[in-house]
Amino acid sequence: MDIIFYDTTTASLSIEYEDNDPDNEACNFRKFGQAKESFWSRQVVVALAVTREGLPVRCWVFPGNTTDVDTVERVRADLRGWQLGRALFVADAGMNSKDNRAELARDCG
Repeated sequence: MDIIFYDTTTASLSIEYEDNDPDNEACNFRKFGQAKESFWSRQVVVALAVTREGLPVRCWVFPGNTTDVDTVERVRADLRGWQLGRALFVADAGMNSKDNRAELARDCG
């Protein structure tokens, strides 16, 4: 069985404004969001998936206003190409939702 551990954290930035390039929405990562320390700041969300041995599988950067629960669909889609067998996706309660359990069950069983 393949076991994937997954979690997110935030990285705060010292900038005055959010990214707001209407011609390049895919690069608008620096957004105001609530930091885990409970204050609002300009930040990005950094996510990491690792094996049971702690080896990194893949990392992601999401806009700073992305909630943990909203990252799972993208992560599952990106890991599809890894041809995992029976997989166990281990994440904290912030990732837990009915939609995410259904999403993971499609490919991860």
